[in-house]
Amino acid sequence: MSSKQEVPAKKVLLEDVLKHPEATFLMQIKQSKTLVIDRQPLISEAGLAKLVSQLTDGPVALKPPVMQLSAQHPYDSKHGFVEMYMPGRWDTSTDQIYMDPFVTNPMKVGEWTGSVGYITFHPPSSGTYVMVVHFYGYQISMRLSGPGGTATSASDSNVSTAVAMLFSSNSGTAVFFDFVCTGIYLGFIQSIQVFQL
Repeated sequence: MSSKQEVPAKKVLLEDVLKHPEATFLMQIKQSKTLVIDRQPLISEAGLAKLVSQLTDGPVALKPPVMQLSAQHPYDSKHGFVEMYMPGRWDTSTDQIYMDPFVTNPMKVGEWTGSVGYITFHPPSSGTYVMVVHFYGYQISMRLSGPGGTATSASDSNVSTAVAMLFSSNSGTAVFFDFVCTGIYLGFIQSIQVFQL
C-alpha cells in the first residue's frame, strides 16, 4: 500500500514577488506549487486619522466607514461597488486585488496598458466624505481621481499606506472615481473605504 504525502505550499517573501513578479510566478507555475503571499495589515487607525486630518486642515475623529469594499466584498447593495479593468489578479484568498502598473504608449496617444480600478459610490445623505484606497507595493505610486480632483500617494515597500480624497456630495447622486498605480512593480489593493465627516 502506498501513501501519498501532501507537499506544503512554499512561502515566498513579498519583497521578492514585488521586485521580480514575473520570475516568481513563472517559478511557481514550473514547480506546480501554490503561491502564498501573506496579507499586510491595513494602515493603523491613528495613521488614517492623521492622513484625513491633513485633508481637513484639522483633527478629525473617524466614524465607522459608510462603505468598505475589497476583493472578497466588491459590492455593497446600498452604497456602491468597485470594478477593475485588467486586474493583475483578483485574489479572494488574501482579499487583495493585484494591479499591473499603468503605462502609456508614447508612440500612440490614448493607448495604454495596465490595470484600472473604478469605484461608484451612492452617498446615504448629503455631506462631506473621504474616499480612501488602502494599498502597498514596492516603489509604486497610486493615483486616485474623482470629484475632489486627483490625489497621489507613494509606497516604497511592503508597508501599507493609503491615498485619500475629500469630496462633497448630495444624497441620491452617484459619485465616480478611478485609480491606477504607476511604477515598474505590482500594486496591491487591500481595501476601499468611504467615511462621512
